[in-house]
Amino acid sequence: MAVDLGEVAIYISALSLVVAAVALGWNIYRDVVLKAQLKVALDVVEVVTPGLGSDGTFVSLTGTNFGPGDLIVEKVWGTSVPWAKRVAGDRSGFIVMNPVHGDLPARISAGESVTLLYPHQEESFLSKRLKRIGLVDSYHRKHSASRRDVKSAMKRYRDDFASSDDQEAHA
Repeated sequence: MAVDLGEVAIYISALSLVVAAVALGWNIYRDVVLKAQLKVALDVVEVVTPGLGSDGTFVSLTGTNFGPGDLIVEKVWGTSVPWAKRVAGDRSGFIVMNPVHGDLPARISAGESVTLLYPHQEESFLSKRLKRIGLVDSYHRKHSASRRDVKSAMKRYRDDFASSDDQEAHA
C-alpha cells in the first residue's frame, strides 16, 4: 500500500491549522478573559491596638485578588442610584477619597489583599443611602461588595447615627 504524498501534505496542513486555531484561542482567552478577579468586602469594624485599647470604629473596604496575576486597584467608587435607574441609563456615582489607612493605587498579587479604612462618622459615604460600593482596577472594571455587606453597613450606620424619627421610618 503506497502512501500518496498529496494526502500526507493535506493531513499535515490540517494538523497545522488545528494547532494554529488552538494557539489563537488560548491567546485570546488569556488576554481577554483570564484577568485577575477581585472580591470586595465592606464592613464596619472596631480597630483595637493590643495594650492600648480601642482606636475607634472604621468603615473597612477590603479587596482580595483571587488571581491569576497581579492587579492594580485604582479607586473606590459607589452609587446611590437604584438598579432600575441604572438599567435605564443613569450611571451617576461617586468616588471615595482619602482613606485613613491604606493607599491607592495599590498593586496586589494573587492571594493578597488591600484594606482601606475610612472613619465611621455621620458625614461619610454611608450617609448617601448607598446601593453599591466597590473598587475599580486598572482595567477599569468595577468590583462590588455584596449586597448583604452593603445592607449590613448601612444598618450599622443608621443604628449609630440616625435620629429616632429616621429609625422609625426605616423600621
